[in-house]
Amino acid sequence: MSKAIESLPFLGAGLGYRYQIHDDILANESEIDFLEIITEKYIGAPARTIDSLAEMAEKFTIIPHGVSLSVGSARKVSKTFLSNVKEVVDILNAPYYSDHLATTECPGIDLGHLSPIQYSEVTLKYTIDNINMVQDTLGIPFVIENITKTLEIPGSTMSEEEFLHQLVDKTGCGMLLDVTNLYTNSVNFGFDALERAKQLPLNTVVQAHLAGGIWHHGKLIDSHSEAIPNQVWQLFERLIPFMPIKGALIERDDNYPDFNELLSEVRMSKDLLNTITPR
Repeated sequence: MSKAIESLPFLGAGLGYRYQIHDDILANESEIDFLEIITEKYIGAPARTIDSLAEMAEKFTIIPHGVSLSVGSARKVSKTFLSNVKEVVDILNAPYYSDHLATTECPGIDLGHLSPIQYSEVTLKYTIDNINMVQDTLGIPFVIENITKTLEIPGSTMSEEEFLHQLVDKTGCGMLLDVTNLYTNSVNFGFDALERAKQLPLNTVVQAHLAGGIWHHGKLIDSHSEAIPNQVWQLFERLIPFMPIKGALIERDDNYPDFNELLSEVRMSKDLLNTITPR
C-alpha cells in the first residue's frame, strides 16, 4: 500500500447523496459520517447547485465518485474532463477520488454504461498511464472500484484479481471494494465470492460499497433499489479483518424506503466497522 493511501483519514459509515433524500440527510447529520456524490452531476451544474454542494461540504466529508472516467480505455482520459473533475474535488477538499475499473467509451462512441475490459498487458499499460494522469492532475489519490459484468471480454491473459494487484502496485492507487458487485458476479458466474475476494489486493481497500439488487430474467442485477441482502452483509463482515478500510457506504438510487431503513443500514455498517482491530 502506498503512503498516500495509508495516510487517508478514517471516514466511518456513509450514505450516497441523492437529491431525493436531501432533507432526510440534513435532518440526520449526526447519524451519517460521510457522503458520496456522483461527480458528473456537478460538472457544468448551475451556481446554486454548486453553492449547495459547498454548504454540505461544511457539514460532511464528501467523497466525489465518478462513473465516466473510463480509465480502462485505450484513449487517454480527457484533460478537459479532468479539469472539470478537479473543480469539484477542490470545492470538497476531497481526500481521494474514485471511479471504476471499466471503459465507458470507444473512439467516438459513448457506451452509456460501465463495460468490462480485457485483462491483458496492453490494457494494463494504458490503464496505468490513465490512473497516473488522474492522480497527477487531481493531486490526490485515486481509488478504483470493481464492477458487475454480464460477460468476460475475450483475449485476457490474466485474471481480474491479478490485473488489480499489478494496477495498485504500479500506480499506488487504492481499491474501492463494491461488496455487492462481487457478490452479484459470484451468483451470475457461479464462483465462491469469499475465495475470489481473497485473491484481490485487499490490503489496499480504502472504502466499501454496499447495496441491494433485483432478479431479472434469471440474473441478479445490481440495481441499488433494494435492501442490502444478508449474503452481502455476511461477506462484508468476513472480509473486514483483511482490509485497512476507511469507510463503508450505503448506495440507494431508486425505490427509496422510509429513511429510517437507510439509517438502519448505515448503523449496521458502522457496527461492523467498529469491529476492526489492529493487525
